[in-house]
Amino acid sequence: MRVLFIQPPWGDVYSNFKSAAKLGNAYPPLGVCYLSAILKKRGIETMIIDAEMNNNSLEECRDLAVAYKPDYICISSTSSIYHIASELGRILKRSIDVPIIVGGPHVTVMPQDSIKGREFFDFGIFGEGETSLVKLIDYLEDKRGDIGEINGLIYRDASGKILVNPPTPLITDLDEVPVPDREGLNLDNYMWSVPGKGMARFTTIMTSRGCPFECIFCSAHTVFGKRIRYRKIKLVVDEIESLVDKFNIRHFVLIDDTLTLRHDRVREFCGEIKKRKLDITWEGWTRADVVDEEILRVMKDAGFVRISFGIESGNQNILGYIKKGTSLKDYPPAYRAAAKLGIETRGSIMLGHPYETRKTAIETLNFARKLKYCQQMYINIVTPYPGTVLYEMAKKGTGGMRLLTDDFSQYKRYGSAVIEVNDLKVKDLVELQRKGFKMFYLTPRRILYNIKRAGLAAAFRNAWAFFKSVILPSRKG
Repeated sequence: MRVLFIQPPWGDVYSNFKSAAKLGNAYPPLGVCYLSAILKKRGIETMIIDAEMNNNSLEECRDLAVAYKPDYICISSTSSIYHIASELGRILKRSIDVPIIVGGPHVTVMPQDSIKGREFFDFGIFGEGETSLVKLIDYLEDKRGDIGEINGLIYRDASGKILVNPPTPLITDLDEVPVPDREGLNLDNYMWSVPGKGMARFTTIMTSRGCPFECIFCSAHTVFGKRIRYRKIKLVVDEIESLVDKFNIRHFVLIDDTLTLRHDRVREFCGEIKKRKLDITWEGWTRADVVDEEILRVMKDAGFVRISFGIESGNQNILGYIKKGTSLKDYPPAYRAAAKLGIETRGSIMLGHPYETRKTAIETLNFARKLKYCQQMYINIVTPYPGTVLYEMAKKGTGGMRLLTDDFSQYKRYGSAVIEVNDLKVKDLVELQRKGFKMFYLTPRRILYNIKRAGLAAAFRNAWAFFKSVILPSRKG
């Protein structure tokens, strides 16, 4: 049996910022890799196509599928590229008559609508898909059992009516899930500018699932729940050591929602890396209120080179409205502590929150610019993705928000907007985003740092992406 996994191309979601986005968002499709590993463990042959990073068009994906001759095709998609996933499904169905299964975040937050009007999708899987996919394939192969008992499954009955089974219980023991299958990826596609290394291969590592915080703009709890489930640290480091030995990957991005939430786990992780004398670097993101110089020093001593904080707004009232749970006073000392230890620092902000005005948006840009020890910044336009509290607020018009469309293909955080709020129109948000990038990056200190940080080749590549994404569109506008 053969199963083909396809991650559709996503670059167009970033509009004029595509060049820059591809440098900073070139993550391996870890969710798909987990599913592939589950099937391989059962003796099933798999193939993974990461269309964006392979530069595959939809037609090329079809040709690869026809040549591979799979028994099943699985497509994973977020909301903003679901129109692309749907077009891919339509193209595939015309050329290869096998069941097509769609999953991913969009199917999870909108299960009722995910296959409606899309006859080319035979099934949908929502939630954590590891057990649902296996049970579905077993059912389709043997035609035994009751399809209505497969949790997390969306399907059609004999009359064509769409049925949605109960959700799959969250996996309680993550250690039972095999490590992701990365062998089918072109690992040279996943390159990041790493402090002290220049452009280097990297991969992502998951050590936990779930997030206990209440941020209104995030849908992570919809997929992974609010209760945090942890992997054993020894098994996490076993995975890292295996990747070093098999693929010579030596930089790792830990994708836990809040990396330093439990300092005891961080210390155990760092101790295990040092005990095994692993020559690696690593990074991750966290909250400014759960770090201090002491834990950062432990991390730095074990190869930690970059930390990212979600700032979201430079106005304390806005932080309250979005339930971020942090204070503006948390950020300067967190950045200062990281910089003191030579850890590279990043941040992210958003423009267009509920109750936002031009005044508060400018406050956010000024706050970001004045964070002396923050070296890189992601500046997003608020996008109310389905499955979030923010989406429901936008539909109701809370805080002066005006949701302009339900067409998720338009839900882009860069270079366009699907909301207006109070005195901020779409063009205002787009202009403020570009202004913010210029305010933050075009300062002598940050220009010099970003030239030195990873070598001339990486600096030129990043500068060219910045010019095409920020400067050139401003001139055309």
